Amino acid sequence: MRTISQKTVKKSLWLIIFAFFIFSPVQGLAQEMDVMTAATRKTNKIPSSELVRMAWEASSKSDIKELNRVVTLCLELYEDEAKRLQSELNTFPKLKEADQYQVLNDVGTCLFIQAELLMNTGQTELAIEAFENVIEEYPLSQSWDPSRGSFWSIAEKSQVSIDRLEGRFKGAQFAQKTERTFPRLHTIAESKIVDYTKYGEFENVGTEDYRYRITDLEGLAAAVGEGIYPNTSSVYNNPRYKQLREQGRLKGDHWDFVNSEDLEAAYFKWVTAHEPWGVRLFYIGLIFEKSQMYHAALRAYHALVVHFPKTVASTYWQTPWYPSQAAIAKIRYILLSHPELELYDKWMKVKVENGFDNDPDNDKFIVYPGRILKKGAVEKVKDVFGFEKKAELGNVKRRLGNGDVRLEQYENGHWKLLVNDEPYVIHGITYDPTRVGETPDKGTLENWMEQDTNENGLPDGPYDTWVDKNHNNRQDENEPTVGDFHLMKEMGINTLRFYHIPTTPDKEVLRAMHEKFGFRVILGDFIGKYAIGSGATWSEGTDYENKDHRREMMATVKKMVMEYKDEPWLLMWLLGNENNYGVASNADKKPKAYFQFANEVAKMIKSIDPNHPVALCNGDTLFLDIYAKHAPDIDIFAANVYRGNYGFGSFWEQVFDATGKAAFITEYGCPSYAEFLTREEAEQAQSDYLKGNWMDIEENMAGSSRGIGNALGGVVFEWVDEWWKNYDPYTHDTESDAIGPFPGGYYYEEWFGLTGQGDGSKSPFLRQLKKSYFTYKELWNK
Repeated sequence: MRTISQKTVKKSLWLIIFAFFIFSPVQGLAQEMDVMTAATRKTNKIPSSELVRMAWEASSKSDIKELNRVVTLCLELYEDEAKRLQSELNTFPKLKEADQYQVLNDVGTCLFIQAELLMNTGQTELAIEAFENVIEEYPLSQSWDPSRGSFWSIAEKSQVSIDRLEGRFKGAQFAQKTERTFPRLHTIAESKIVDYTKYGEFENVGTEDYRYRITDLEGLAAAVGEGIYPNTSSVYNNPRYKQLREQGRLKGDHWDFVNSEDLEAAYFKWVTAHEPWGVRLFYIGLIFEKSQMYHAALRAYHALVVHFPKTVASTYWQTPWYPSQAAIAKIRYILLSHPELELYDKWMKVKVENGFDNDPDNDKFIVYPGRILKKGAVEKVKDVFGFEKKAELGNVKRRLGNGDVRLEQYENGHWKLLVNDEPYVIHGITYDPTRVGETPDKGTLENWMEQDTNENGLPDGPYDTWVDKNHNNRQDENEPTVGDFHLMKEMGINTLRFYHIPTTPDKEVLRAMHEKFGFRVILGDFIGKYAIGSGATWSEGTDYENKDHRREMMATVKKMVMEYKDEPWLLMWLLGNENNYGVASNADKKPKAYFQFANEVAKMIKSIDPNHPVALCNGDTLFLDIYAKHAPDIDIFAANVYRGNYGFGSFWEQVFDATGKAAFITEYGCPSYAEFLTREEAEQAQSDYLKGNWMDIEENMAGSSRGIGNALGGVVFEWVDEWWKNYDPYTHDTESDAIGPFPGGYYYEEWFGLTGQGDGSKSPFLRQLKKSYFTYKELWNK
């Protein structure tokens, strides 16, 4: 499932937005409107979105008088319509319906901004009254976060502020104990793993006309067992089904059970759900997997691939999701994670032609349903589809780069990254050690390379942190100061990723880092994302067909390359950050123009610096086909990808089939918080998720006989929890508004770190190492 990684918005974003506001051409428009008559104002309405922009501008300058004027004007023009829209709702509208409620959202946002400024200027009683007003009048208003690609609840954030002002906020709360139930099957499957050749015929395998024709329905139903297609009726004979209905445990929508710990109830809800079988089977498989019923999970996932490989569903963002591809990835994840099963998959693939856009109507499915085989049977079955790959690399057939850092492709098609003639696997980390209380929203975020809180001449994060082993939030005698770089080196990290704007690289700090710890840097330029570097305002956004914007971006990148190309710590150049999703740029609307420009930038970089590869950071594989046609001079396809604990599914294959290029993951991760899990369980869930992701990367590296061979490594998001991401920078927030493929079902953005900051009282120095740190220490030090 594509999960947009806008959850990783760059820290300077809102500061940049405010800068655009300050120089906005609408500045002072509220004052001009004051002199108009009420009738004229309503005839010549300022769009409600412009008033939100003006409100943020006034807030950024702490200009209460101007903000009050904007809010008054907003209410005069739009209050009646906002209240009408509120009266139509009894729950939040679906994402695709959000545009219909923009006025409601904008009025609520303006009032929230006003309340927040009152709070931040010490007017506590007025602030509480203002927050209560917006909760009462507009409880279903939402504010759009363009960087994350999701809405957040204004009422929810208002209540958090009230609780904090009144001293009721308790901080992060974990479940005390998890009570998990499991499915109890009544009709047991006759086969642990189903041999579909016994019960039907595969027709037109490897074509878009594929289908599986059942010839023995009764035999197949008995083989797969209860709840798995085509065994569609035996679930109603399960006495537990009636008992749970009588207990009231099956009340509610089946989607409410996706992240439930009542797995028995979830099983019955999904087996009987009014959803396409292709969707149902995926979630039935997921429930079995969570229940550690791995053979049942494999049967459910494989049934999906065999019977319903062409199912198309939708994500939260209304983009296509292909359950069959996810099911294949799940099958491989289970088999890789549980070698004790002694099972192997063969010839399993669903290729979706035209699947890199957001239009499922033009999709064509090429289906290989594959088989799951026992150990010993694998070697006896011939590879009739030519899927088997050579693990032996053979000779080098292609080299990219002339310096110490280069790429090599071998005769079997696999790729390696080499540094000083040695293979280099990217063990990367996003490193932004933000001090508790800092936030780009208020312009208080400091460059970690310059931050020296204790004034000892060294940057705090890299050199002055210590590990709180017993989690008592104080430094004991046996907890020496070691620094993040030391901890990262022990974990096996070798690469950092960041952008030269806004985090201006400190050459001396990075040279010392490289000399002592050996770390290298993937250095990036946004090339117009968030309108950075293009000279465009936030509201107009970067236009990749605009000559002025292109010239500004080209000059910015050239300056970066000239400044840092000879630095010993440089690994490669990285262009963009999910630009294909849009956000203050039109790359989502004009992807061809965007990729063509990125290719021109890559050629310019290589003309100056032929010694370092150039990669592009995409958002998953959206528009991969357009990239393949128009960016031949970019060496590496990289992407921010959040799909699930199984890793990245068909990503490696899709990239290789479309481009033939090497690839790596510029961002992947998982929060260590879930509402229904204890702290220990949540950390274990994060660890398991990240382990699964790395296993997938490793499986697709050069020399693998099962994977694609084009994986160069990956960059984990992130080193330490950042507290500013969900509104209050002094609170380790456990609220989330964006759905994601994580153990808790949501993007808990303030919990993605492999390390934590305790209760925040010893920030930026305290580190609490999570289970995922030790998991990766083992994986990355083999």
